Amino acid sequence: MDDSFPTPSTVLAGYAQSFVEGRRVVVFGDCTSGLAEALMERGARLVHVYDADLARVTEATARGSSPNIAYAPLGQSGVIVRDGTFDVAIIENLAASDDAAGLIRRARRAIAARGITFVATPNLELTPKLLADPEQTKAGPSYYELYELVSAEFSEVRMVGQTPFVGYALAEFGTDARDLFSIDTGFVEGGAEEPEWYLAVASHFALTLDPFSVIQLPAEEVLQALPVGSSALASDAVEQAAHASANKASAELEQAQELQRLRLELEKRDAWAGELEARAAAADDRADQAESRVESLEAELEAARSELEQVRTARSEASRREERDSRQRDAEREEAASKQRSADEGKRRELEKSLQAARAEVQELNDRLTEQRTTKTELERQQKHFDQLRVDLEQRTAELDELKDTCAAQLADLDGAEAQLKERAQALDSLRADLRKTERLAEQLISDLEEARSAAPDAPATAPINAERMTQLEERMQELMRIDALRVADLTAAQWSVQELEAKLDEKEHASREEIDRLRQDLQAKDVLLEQLRRDVSSPQGEPLG
Repeated sequence: MDDSFPTPSTVLAGYAQSFVEGRRVVVFGDCTSGLAEALMERGARLVHVYDADLARVTEATARGSSPNIAYAPLGQSGVIVRDGTFDVAIIENLAASDDAAGLIRRARRAIAARGITFVATPNLELTPKLLADPEQTKAGPSYYELYELVSAEFSEVRMVGQTPFVGYALAEFGTDARDLFSIDTGFVEGGAEEPEWYLAVASHFALTLDPFSVIQLPAEEVLQALPVGSSALASDAVEQAAHASANKASAELEQAQELQRLRLELEKRDAWAGELEARAAAADDRADQAESRVESLEAELEAARSELEQVRTARSEASRREERDSRQRDAEREEAASKQRSADEGKRRELEKSLQAARAEVQELNDRLTEQRTTKTELERQQKHFDQLRVDLEQRTAELDELKDTCAAQLADLDGAEAQLKERAQALDSLRADLRKTERLAEQLISDLEEARSAAPDAPATAPINAERMTQLEERMQELMRIDALRVADLTAAQWSVQELEAKLDEKEHASREEIDRLRQDLQAKDVLLEQLRRDVSSPQGEPLG
C-alpha cells in the first residue's frame, strides 16, 4: 500500500469491489493517492491512472508498484486508448478538475456500453473531520450540480453520501458475525454525520447498490492522517507516526535519491519547455510581422475599394446606355422572332407530317419484327422438339440394337437346344436299337428254354445237365428283363427331355418372333414420325432447318 494511505478516495476501492473484480478500471485523479493499489488489492485486473500533474505521473511511474498499473498524463487529447476499453471509470475528485463536464464526458467515452462510472466530489460546505484530500479546493459542484453534470452523460444516476464513521466494534469471540451485526447511532446527533463527500454512481442501465456500507480503515493510519493539533488523540498519533517514520529513514533516503533523479529529468523537461517558449516567442514575432502586413494589405484593399467604386459608377452609366440599346435590339429581335415563328410554324407542320409517316413506318416494321419473332420462337420450339425426338430415336435405336443382341443370344440358345435335341434323339435311337437287340436275345433265350423243356422227357440221363442249363437260362432271362426295364426307363426319360426341349424351343421361337415384330413396328413408327417432323420444321422458303 502507498505511504499516503489512507485518503478519502480509498473507501471507493472497498465500496466498488463487486464492480471492479476481474475488470479493467480507469482512474482520473492523483497518481500518488494509493487508490490504484487499493483497487488491485480488491481484485481489479488492470488499472490505468490519468493525472493532470506531470510531476506526480513521473514519480508514480518511477516507483512502479505493480505491472498491472499504468500511469499517464491527462492532456487535451484524453486517454491514450480507444473508446470503450474499460469496464469501470472512477473520477477521484471532480472539484480538482478545471473542466468538470469535460472530465465526465471523457470517463463516459472510456467505458464500454455496460460500464459503470463513479464520480466523487467533496462537500465544500463542510470542513473535513476525519480525512482531508490534498487537492481540496474552495470551488466545486454541489450535490445538485453534481447530479446535473452526471445526468447529462448517463441515463441512470444513483447518489451516495460518504460520511465519517468513528467508534468501536463489539464482537463476540468465536462467532462469525460478518452477516449479522447492528449499528448504534444514538450518540450522533441526528443519527448520522454530515456527508463529507458526494458520490454519483452512473451507468446506462439499472444498478443494484448496497443501501448502507461501512468501510473499516486501520485506526493507526487514520489517526496518523488527522490534522496536527486537532485533538489530544491526534497528538499522540503524530508522535507514534514520528517513531514509525524513523524506522523508514533508509527507504526515504532511497526515495529522495530517486526524486533527485526525477527532478533532473524535470529540469530537462523545463529546458525543453523553455525552448518551446522561445519558439513560441519567435512565432509571436512572426505573427506581429504578419499583422503589420495585414494592415498594409487592408490599406491597399481600401484603395482598391475606392477604385472599384469608381469602376462601378462607370459601369452603371454604361449599363444604362446598354439598357437603352438593349430595348431597341429587343424590339428588332421581337420582329425578327415573329417572322421566324411564322416560318417555324410551317416547318413544324411539315415535320409533324413526316413524323406521322415515320411513326406509321415504324409501326409496320414493329409488326413485321413481332411476326418474325413469333415465327422464330415457333421454329426454335419445333427445333427443340425435333432434337428431343432425335434423342428418343437414338435411345430407341440403342434399345433395338440391344434387343437384336438379345435375339441373337436367344437364337444361339435355340441352336444349342436343337443340337442337344439331336444328341438326345441319337441317344434315343441307340436305346431303341439296344432294346430291340435285348428283345431279340430274350426271344432267343425263351425259344431255347422251350426247346430244352420239350426235350427233357426224352433224355433222362442228361436231366441234371438240362436242369442246370435251365437255371442258367432263367438267370440270364432275369438279367435281360432287368436290363430291358432299365432301358425302357431311360427311353421314357429321354422322350420326356426331348418333349420339354421341344416345348422350350417353340416358346422361345414364339417370344423372339413377337419381340422382333414389335421392334420392327416401333422402328417403322419412328421413321414415319421423323419424316413428318422434318416436313413440319421446314423454313417458310421451303428450306429445312440445319
